[in-house]
This record gives sequence, structure tokens and C-alpha cells, in this order.
Amino acid sequence: MASFAAAVNFKVVVIVMRGHAHDKTVLAQALRTRACYIGMIGSRRKTSLVFNQLQEEGFGEERLSRVHAPIGLDIGSETPQEIALSIVAEMVQVRSGKRGTALEERRRVYAAVDLPYASINRFSFNSDGSWPGK
Repeated sequence: MASFAAAVNFKVVVIVMRGHAHDKTVLAQALRTRACYIGMIGSRRKTSLVFNQLQEEGFGEERLSRVHAPIGLDIGSETPQEIALSIVAEMVQVRSGKRGTALEERRRVYAAVDLPYASINRFSFNSDGSWPGK
């Protein structure tokens, strides 16, 4: 039940604006909240510029370290849908407090230390997206 309460109280701010004209203003407002996750989309150059401006306005490193920018996990995203998935994945990672390694890495660890684990089946789909045998 505690994890459900934590999930319900997990407040996020995601800054995704066209043109980036107001990113600094919105980010300054977000840093004044108790949001558990603050993310801002944009290039490293833009992020650096916004951070420098906020430091000049008195925001310290500790506050700025709360910001995830560039936003999302590096999963090789290219399409808008994949970028959205990487952002949501990062939010889940922050909420859970986990590192986010591939699940198959856990199997390799079990095998390396000779611990028993449940059998792992590999499933694959047909090229048209259907389930094999259907």
C-alpha cells in the first residue's frame, strides 16, 4: 500500500515547449515546487544557457541538480513516440529508485553466481506483429 501512496503522490513537471522562449521562466517556477521529477527537453547547449541564467538569478547547484535535462533515458529514441517512451521510462526510474538495467542482465548475474532462477522463455512476434501460430 505504501508504494501505491508513493505513486499517487509522485508529482512531475515536464517542460516541452516549442521555441524554448519561456523555458527559463517555467523551470524557475518548477524548481519552487515539491515535484519529485522535473524534466526539460532541449539540447545540452540550451540547457546550459538556461541553467547559467538561473544561477545568475540565485538558483544554486543543489536546486538545479533536481532537473533532468536533456530529458529521458538513452534508449536510442528517434521518433516522437520513442522519445515520449524514454521520458516516461525515466519518470518510472526516478519513482522506483532503480537503475534501469535490462532485465536479462539480472539473469546473467544469477547465472554468474550460480543462483537458481525461474526459467526464462524468449518470445518473438512475426514480422507483421502477430503472435506465432495465430
